[in-house]
Amino acid sequence: MTNENILVVDDNPAIRTFLNVVLKANGYQVVEAATAAEGLKSFRSKHPDLVILDLGLPDQDGLELLSELRAQKNPAQVIILTVRSEPEYRESAIEKGAAAYITKPFRTNELLKTTEQLLKAG
Repeated sequence: MTNENILVVDDNPAIRTFLNVVLKANGYQVVEAATAAEGLKSFRSKHPDLVILDLGLPDQDGLELLSELRAQKNPAQVIILTVRSEPEYRESAIEKGAAAYITKPFRTNELLKTTEQLLKAG
C-alpha cells in the first residue's frame, strides 16, 4: 500500500467521486476540491504529492490555477485531466509546469499508470 496524497480538483462531482474510489482502491489518500479556490487552499494545507486538475473550473481557468500551484514551494506533480483536446491547451499546460495531460473521456489504466510513474519520478 502506498501513502501518497492526491488532490483532485474538478467541478464535476461524478468525476471526483469516480477518481476518489479508483485512487483509494489503489492505495492513495485523496483530497477533493470543486473549485480553484478550494483547490489552492487544499494544496497549501494538505501538501499533496500529486494533483489531478481539470481546466474547466467555475471560478478560475485551470491553467491560471496551475500557474499559482507552480508558484508555491510544493514540488507536487500535476496531471491535467480535461475535455480540452486542442494542442494549444496541452502546450500551454506543459509550459506552465504540468507533468502530464490526459483528455476526457480517459482510460482508468492510463491515469493510474501516469500517476504511478509521476509519483515514482518524484
